[in-house]
Amino acid sequence: MTQTLIERLEAANGPSRELDWVIAEHLGWTRRQVGQVIAYYAPGDPHMKAGPPKWSASIDAALTLVPEGDNRWPQLDYVGPNPNDSSKGHRWAIWLKKRSSKACRGHSKSSSALALCIAALRAQEAERG
Repeated sequence: MTQTLIERLEAANGPSRELDWVIAEHLGWTRRQVGQVIAYYAPGDPHMKAGPPKWSASIDAALTLVPEGDNRWPQLDYVGPNPNDSSKGHRWAIWLKKRSSKACRGHSKSSSALALCIAALRAQEAERG
């Protein structure tokens, strides 16, 4: 994952459908013109979608980005704002089984869902690599 995507999510002033599409592109989604409609397709899913999930606006949607695990892993923690440094705002940490000593972290000054997206995307990268 390029650091640019994370930086863009961290700098966002709030939820954005444009950011949702940037995340979707990173995950391999495609879009095509079908008649007069733009159709969105998730990787491996032949069914047309109206658009990607609202990852940047919804914690429920952002949770779908967290890598799957077993009944104990991954572990998620909403850390909340740092009382000594409010510039980071919302903070999430995700611990993966194979990296249990180091969390994948995400922060956003504007949105808990964005912070979770960042942590989940970092966790996906850690799972792959």
